[in-house]
Amino acid sequence: MKNNKVFVIPAIILFIVLVVIAFKDELIGKSPTHQMLPQEAVPHQHAEQPQMEIIQENVEISFGEKYQIDDEWGVEIIQFEPHCMLVEPIGNGKINSQSDAEMNPAIKVHFEKNGEFKHYQICYSQMPGMHTVKPEQKYFVEFLGYQGYKKTTDGKYIIEMATIQIGKVQ
Repeated sequence: MKNNKVFVIPAIILFIVLVVIAFKDELIGKSPTHQMLPQEAVPHQHAEQPQMEIIQENVEISFGEKYQIDDEWGVEIIQFEPHCMLVEPIGNGKINSQSDAEMNPAIKVHFEKNGEFKHYQICYSQMPGMHTVKPEQKYFVEFLGYQGYKKTTDGKYIIEMATIQIGKVQ
């Protein structure tokens, strides 16, 4: 009987630890960040998606510099996150990194029309084609890759250059 207790007590402790790990979010509340999955990227309205056409391929853009798409529209990469997660509430346009690891690289871009900010887009290199289209949106970006990843002394992440495709919403 004494030998059985030697195995039963560690088994119970292991079981409790596994339950706590499995249900930690429910036990301690929601975590402040959330990683968006492709099925969550569906726009809130279930309207038919507009047609999209790639108009510029393999465009190299420096981090923080504006790239002019046409006479009216420009795009600028304003943020890079190597292990990107959306910050709740979802849809607020805020992203951060879970770690320094390059596991889910993403960029946040600002679109401007005639020098005035119109909308942003978050682009994941590992999830091309994931788009939500905003009202009056004319262009979108696909994030293909990047060079020169570094972490700054203030804890932010930057890249020297990103390679993107630019598409037109039709």
